[in-house]
Amino acid sequence: MISIKTILVIVFSAINLISVAQNSGSCGLCNMDINDARFLAKAETINGKIVHFDAIECLVNYLKENQADVKNVWVAAFSSKKVINAKTAYYLKSKGVPSPMGAYISAYATEAEAKAMQKQKGGEVFNWAGLKAKFKNSIFGSIYIKPEHNVEIEMYCLLNESTNLIDAAFYNMEKSKLKVNIVKKC
Repeated sequence: MISIKTILVIVFSAINLISVAQNSGSCGLCNMDINDARFLAKAETINGKIVHFDAIECLVNYLKENQADVKNVWVAAFSSKKVINAKTAYYLKSKGVPSPMGAYISAYATEAEAKAMQKQKGGEVFNWAGLKAKFKNSIFGSIYIKPEHNVEIEMYCLLNESTNLIDAAFYNMEKSKLKVNIVKKC
């Protein structure tokens, strides 16, 4: 069962979320501002529309619902910030490299680069298929923001991810005047 303290932390995680129409400056899934180019991700739909994401975990969760509509995916290489093919990139999940949504995912152009960072920061290295498998049942990046000024957070029963979610909440805390409604789904 999730405590009141955890609920409050989740509420505060919405603080930096802006409920405005999507543009290239906000995430196509969670609507957070895209502030850190090291974690940028993009998807191109079959209609040619480019959808931007503030974190790799948002792209992965977006694909769960929209895979059939997406023809290309890219991520930013952590060190160079160059946009690379997400399907050929390697990924490090490490608490030593906090990402905007709190899943600790960073991308690298080669396996050698990912493993070099792993030596410095710890964690696990994945290829694209491994990353998608790791996040198959994850909710990171799946907070739904209504297009009004109110925010609705769908809370799920969390087991091992609660610590990461709390870290993400503190990472995203800032001032807010949004009204927040919490919907608990177990």
